[in-house]
Amino acid sequence: MRFFPCLLAAYASAIQLEISLEQLKPTCTSGCVPADKFDLSLFKMQLPYSSTGSYTAGSATEISQKTLATFSHPSHFYLDSTNSYIVFTTPALGVTTSGSEHPRVELREMTAAGAKAAWGSKDGKTHTIDQTVTVTKVASVSK
Repeated sequence: MRFFPCLLAAYASAIQLEISLEQLKPTCTSGCVPADKFDLSLFKMQLPYSSTGSYTAGSATEISQKTLATFSHPSHFYLDSTNSYIVFTTPALGVTTSGSEHPRVELREMTAAGAKAAWGSKDGKTHTIDQTVTVTKVASVSK
């Protein structure tokens, strides 16, 4: 069962989101990464820093579906201290993708074959997102 349909992102201005989702793998109790607790197998991730670690130059870093299975980042994508929530944190300043003005931490739905999932609001189907989102911090400056 997938728990969000297309994009889930924390956008700048340094917003921290704690997201409570159905826990599909509740057995991990310590040293967990988000994919230990939630099914992220159909997602890739985008982060607001370049491959060299720069937040001011280069392109956003992309984490593949395979790598996401073992990935966490101590500043941007991790489980909270109770291993119950995924925490997304986006800095006010960071690199972006083309066509985007603001940095973000983003999960993008993919197909099992690795292509971008493609569906729209006019495909005759109902698409539902059910989540609990808490904005816990907002920076006083933005890009």
